[in-house]
Amino acid sequence: NQAREFAVALSNILHIECEQTLVKYCETPSQHNLSAFLRHGNLTGVYTLPPDKENLIRDKVILLADDITTTGSTLHEAAKTLLIFGAKEVRGVCIARAPAQDQMIL
Repeated sequence: NQAREFAVALSNILHIECEQTLVKYCETPSQHNLSAFLRHGNLTGVYTLPPDKENLIRDKVILLADDITTTGSTLHEAAKTLLIFGAKEVRGVCIARAPAQDQMIL
């Protein structure tokens, strides 16, 4: 899990706690084969937060780490879920940004 490895390394550098809080409770098609339009709907409502993790995020600023972002759908849906469960603010960081296929120059 590259995103997890990135989050752990980042937390060590920044001296902040690293905790996996979100759970994806249903399988979805892989994002990399979908158009930007389908990516946004593909992840709608798939993340949740276990009750024992709510105290870790309530009223806190969360740094959400991901490995690669293309359309931002994963970060957006994860951030939305964290805000619904009481996070004060969510900021996203990723290792790389890949252009969507329709933006690539071949």
